Amino acid sequence: MANLQDVARAANVSKTTVSRYLNGSLELPARTAEAIDTAIRTLNYSPNPHARRLSLGRSDTIALVVPDIATPFFATFVAAVEAEADARGLSLALHATLNRPDRELKYLDHIRQGHADGLIFITNHAGSRALAEKVNSGGPCVVVDEDIAEARVPKLFCDNAEGGRLAGRRLARAGHRHVLFIGGVDQMISGARRYAGFLEGMREIAGPDVRIERSCGPYTFEAGRAAAQAFVARGPDRPTAIFATSDELTIGLYEVLREAGLSIPRDVSVVGFDDVGPLHLFAPAVTAVRQPVRDLGRRALELLLAPPAGRPRKAPARGAASCHADRAGVRCTAGRTDQTQHKQRGLTMTPHFTRRALGALLTSSLLGAAALPAFAQEQKTVALVQINQQALFFNEMNRGAQEAADKAGVKLVIFNANNDSAAQNSAIETYIQEGVDGLAVVAIDVNGIMPAVQQAADAGIPVVAIDAILPEGPQKAQIGVDNAKAGADLAAHYNETMAEPSKLGIVGALNSYIQNVRKDGFEQALDDKVTVVGTVDGQNIQDVALGAAENLITANPDLSAIYATGEPALMGAIAGVASQGKQADVSIFGWDLTAQAIDAIDEGYLKAVIQQDPAAMGAAAVEALVTLADGGEVDKTISVPVTIVTKDNVDGFRALFK
Repeated sequence: MANLQDVARAANVSKTTVSRYLNGSLELPARTAEAIDTAIRTLNYSPNPHARRLSLGRSDTIALVVPDIATPFFATFVAAVEAEADARGLSLALHATLNRPDRELKYLDHIRQGHADGLIFITNHAGSRALAEKVNSGGPCVVVDEDIAEARVPKLFCDNAEGGRLAGRRLARAGHRHVLFIGGVDQMISGARRYAGFLEGMREIAGPDVRIERSCGPYTFEAGRAAAQAFVARGPDRPTAIFATSDELTIGLYEVLREAGLSIPRDVSVVGFDDVGPLHLFAPAVTAVRQPVRDLGRRALELLLAPPAGRPRKAPARGAASCHADRAGVRCTAGRTDQTQHKQRGLTMTPHFTRRALGALLTSSLLGAAALPAFAQEQKTVALVQINQQALFFNEMNRGAQEAADKAGVKLVIFNANNDSAAQNSAIETYIQEGVDGLAVVAIDVNGIMPAVQQAADAGIPVVAIDAILPEGPQKAQIGVDNAKAGADLAAHYNETMAEPSKLGIVGALNSYIQNVRKDGFEQALDDKVTVVGTVDGQNIQDVALGAAENLITANPDLSAIYATGEPALMGAIAGVASQGKQADVSIFGWDLTAQAIDAIDEGYLKAVIQQDPAAMGAAAVEALVTLADGGEVDKTISVPVTIVTKDNVDGFRALFK
């Protein structure tokens, strides 16, 4: 069996070089890296994982402890963590405890022996001091979903109180005053906070004249069935609505109610919680408070891997809040319809909604979601439906929008879709129900969002689009950069900078309409002395763009320059030029400044970058919506200027990336 020394000898490098190359601590010229890779394949060499663990001080394995993997919530959470770990090149060790304290302690002991670099831990019962001590002494750990009171580690929770408030308001607005609350116990954070929020939401709408009965217990099918059986046995005095606080409870509840011949929502209204399972497939579909479980899993791993200084060791961090999936499981109670109707822009809507999904991500300090509160009638409110709040570009857009809103004296609410196009559509529907005065949309799916945009227009709510170009439709304005002109302006700079005949390669994102416009505008403005040797597809993913850039350089040894049509393409091109050692030979021109781009400008091989002004885009959107809400008109296209950043003016942008 070949060893490390055999690989080094075959590749004509040192053993240390091979070792550092394999553990990722050394970047090599492409020719040397290929020689090592060839030797590994030829010799069928496989690194010793135990030796790797010793040399690196890590195993590249994350442990995940969950109560079980049979329920939809935990299965979806596990899948999300697995996908995120795989994207980071990490392995996942999964342990299902069956929610037994003895198995939890056993797995924690196993993990403490060095079999994983970190732990994501979920329990589904009230934590004990013994459990907290194990968690505290076991290395990096994040506790998710349920609290362990004495554990001094980062924690990530659903905003259970807000989820309860959503359900309470929904049932109270439908006229219900006698409600059964099923699931959870006060010793668990989910049960206590969901109940407190539910009580608050009911009283907020209905006042003190509410009667809430509570059936405590685990979040299981069996508990749902038992609560439903007790409900059926009561007869006419039973509550008019039920809030079941997990998918399993809801499914068990529906099973018994159906067997008893009770109709939902005719005989009893039902609101569920989680909405991870197939609640939308029930007949009728279940109105539910939705937890963004996939985001919860993704952010749990991000929190675990964050540098210690960025992780709060005390005071649980509130995480993913809830979405409201409003389906057909709730109806207005007799005699109270007038109390629950809402007049918004000439529409009369009763709470007996039949839409499949009505989503609104409400609060999340850790996941970056903004609040979606009830709107005051005396103040105009505009909403910004955003793609995510991880990218600096979008955060700057939010900042500009907020400053413009403050200046205009209007209320701005921002919805963070966390890259989920369906969530954007649901948010727009919710804002229509709330009666906002205007909507600004940064679309993920420009075609898929159009039905929601049309629905807003039909409700008399003006919509403006930012950055992503929507198809022809009822939107009042398109706000953003003139991408073709900006591309042409950068080409003019290229023509001036690259005085001699040059060979140019393009790293694009062929699935992006905007980036194709940037590519075409740039190409059409190039001088005749420029030869475009080809375009490679970076797919708007940095790692893919890196590989595409390296292939472009390898296939064209005399390449003079690269044009990158977006931030991922530019990041990939910068890394590709550096990995090939071509900084002195290949000049880069591209879009969207980053800290790495500034470093490349300082080193001299990134010549110019188109820097957009997202803050100005956000401000222009709010200003346009205020004008439209006041009955005015705006230009169909609102262009925001760009800046070409070079070594001569880069100092003015450094502060953005510190």
